[in-house]
Amino acid sequence: MYQQPTDFKVEIYFDPNAANLPDICKATDDIFSALNMPCVESGSDRRFYSGDGDPQDFGRLYAAVGKVKRTPSWNHAYDDIKEFLKSNGFE
Repeated sequence: MYQQPTDFKVEIYFDPNAANLPDICKATDDIFSALNMPCVESGSDRRFYSGDGDPQDFGRLYAAVGKVKRTPSWNHAYDDIKEFLKSNGFE
């Protein structure tokens, strides 16, 4: 039987040598937070975001990533992402 995943998490690791890393992290936090996926853990070059169990979290995850990719002044920022991992809560 199909079970809808409800525990979406995103981990983003940025290039620690990116020129404006604090600005990139802040703007990424703002994008995910606006879509109800707040930053739940952070470091100087990484961010972890989590949904709240809403069935719409999957769509929100991809909406946030799309917004990062489409933001004109952010074309370089997307290049500064070194690793992008997502989890749907299943083992």
